Amino acid sequence: MLSRYKGDTFKGGNKAFKSVLLTELLERQITNYDDFKKLLAEQGEVKIRNAGKDNEYLWVKPHAGGDGKGINLRDAAFSRDFIELPPLQKIQQLTTDSRYETTAPPRENPTPYDQALQEWHEQRAKEIK
Repeated sequence: MLSRYKGDTFKGGNKAFKSVLLTELLERQITNYDDFKKLLAEQGEVKIRNAGKDNEYLWVKPHAGGDGKGINLRDAAFSRDFIELPPLQKIQQLTTDSRYETTAPPRENPTPYDQALQEWHEQRAKEIK
């Protein structure tokens, strides 16, 4: 909750670089992942980690500043899904704290649980009353 007001969008190291990169992404109104890669190429050397997998992310080694190490861009703000959103939706998503929402569908109950629940409603609940 406090991080929304403090502006702590990113955790870990390289907060300043990531904040500048996010600002540039929003100012240029980039909505294409390839255009985002071009933006990163302006900043330094770019590589794709875990290419073709579900946990794919970008890595950048900045030209200027830093300690010569690369920066993993695993944050949600640098995911393909976020980058391809329209600019207004990006801003809306950044202003609302949606880190705790899950997009998974509700899970199915195993058959024994459904049977026990049905037995409860049909017989056991009436016995207890």
